[in-house]
Amino acid sequence: MRKASGGFTLIELIVVIVILGILAVTAAPKFIDLQSDARIATINGMKAAVNSAVSLTYGKSLVKAQDKISTGKITVNGNEVTVCYGYPCATADGLKAVLDIGELPACSTDGAGNSSVDWCVVVEAKTNTPKSAQIYIGNQYNGATAPKCYVKYQEAQGTTSEGKVTITAPVVTIETSEC
Repeated sequence: MRKASGGFTLIELIVVIVILGILAVTAAPKFIDLQSDARIATINGMKAAVNSAVSLTYGKSLVKAQDKISTGKITVNGNEVTVCYGYPCATADGLKAVLDIGELPACSTDGAGNSSVDWCVVVEAKTNTPKSAQIYIGNQYNGATAPKCYVKYQEAQGTTSEGKVTITAPVVTIETSEC
């Protein structure tokens, strides 16, 4: 009697390789997009951190009676912070102090990017008074084009009419279209 061989035929091996190739092609795009999902989650986390820091700063401003004036000072995390109508003013130093994130350098505007830092900040000035600050993931900002992966903090605004101050709370928004 003849003993059957224990190996696979060439055709069986080719079929298995083709099936594995098809599976790899259909599954690869799901794994490739994980980096974008991680950046979006990081941006959402930073937005939550900014909202929490703003709320805590406002609470401290209420206690110190700094909530109805256009510019005041309070101490947060051992640092003096300038507040606008009780909320942090949109300055790099103010955001750094209330977020307690350590380094928060200015973003590079030379087109080289900031790949060596986790976060960088761009402060938009309007008549030398900062009105909004944007926090970028460092390597997403290259100075040449507008980034589409950031948290934007616009400081509180106040108007006075007939002796009454109306305050518009700060707005924190995110942009994640190109994370």
